[in-house]
Amino acid sequence: MVKLVNWRKATLTEQKMNIGSILRRTSADIVIIPLSRGRLVEYIKSTDLDTMEPLIIRLERKGKLRRELEKLRNEGFEVRIVIPNLEGN
Repeated sequence: MVKLVNWRKATLTEQKMNIGSILRRTSADIVIIPLSRGRLVEYIKSTDLDTMEPLIIRLERKGKLRRELEKLRNEGFEVRIVIPNLEGN
């Protein structure tokens, strides 16, 4: 079982994307979703040190996507960017 952190704050766009299945299918350490100009959501795969359970942490950040991507790749993380469909279909 995967422990989820800060998922109550997920936006409607994230819920429509079915982000849970995207995270299960990808092998990336971090999945980034750009929500609007300068606003990003990061999903970080980790492990709880006490129980050794898989853990997925949701973080909202403000900043530039390119700068964040370069920073994470330089630190050695595999990063996947998921672009949401904003048309509302």
